Amino acid sequence: MPHMPDDTFVRNFATYVRDHLEPGRTVYVEWANEVWNFGWGFEASQWVRERWLAEGLDPDLGQWIVTGREAKRDFDIWSDVFAGRTDRLVRVAAGQAANPWIVEQITAHMDGAFDAIALAPYITYTDAQRNAYLAATPTVDRVIADAWTNVATSLEWTRDHAALAARLSTQVGRPIRLLAYEGGPHLDGRSAPYQPAFHAATNDPRMGDVYREYLRGLDAAGLDLYVDFQFTGPPGAAPWGDFAKLHRMDQPLETAWNYAAVRAAADGPLWD
Repeated sequence: MPHMPDDTFVRNFATYVRDHLEPGRTVYVEWANEVWNFGWGFEASQWVRERWLAEGLDPDLGQWIVTGREAKRDFDIWSDVFAGRTDRLVRVAAGQAANPWIVEQITAHMDGAFDAIALAPYITYTDAQRNAYLAATPTVDRVIADAWTNVATSLEWTRDHAALAARLSTQVGRPIRLLAYEGGPHLDGRSAPYQPAFHAATNDPRMGDVYREYLRGLDAAGLDLYVDFQFTGPPGAAPWGDFAKLHRMDQPLETAWNYAAVRAAADGPLWD
């Protein structure tokens, strides 16, 4: 849900979803987007910051206090609208993959009004790796090799959140699920000289193998549901990465190695 609408908007939205949700479907509701992220385009984080500053809250906790409070307010409306059908509603509290403390603090201010926690366990590159790439432009082989190393970090983040979900399950007395609200290889060159190498590695057949191991590892680490980012998008060495699994809808599948990995997970062969 967007971060600024009033309660009437939220109730109308929830009512529409309830009345039009296909049989057998479940709705997952998350409030705002990455309230910890103060990068360009992430307006919710700044909006939350303005709220807690105006209220004079603890600088260390204000961001999470306001987030938990606002998420609970929306989720309470959704729960009311879905009264008697809450088995079709999953209220999701999302945090930062590298720091499970954030979603722990958010949920601490939600009075149990959540059913799942979520992270974005992207395959990312460390500052040390990036500095080395700046010193000497990497080969695609080097970028792929580092991707294999970085899968381990993504899985560690996921295991940490799985442990938190288990603790929260004990606290609230019911199962709390672990979800990925986004995920995949995150090769963002940020306009650095190594950006073309990142783009080439993203679209290298070997990245499909990395992706398969990553998806298997997420499952083993305790992840219940994974949302891939993203389905389609234009090709090109963009500063923030090439996330598309298909560069066009009629792309030959034999060249869409990352798409094939996601399909194998969704359809089942990945687990055979």
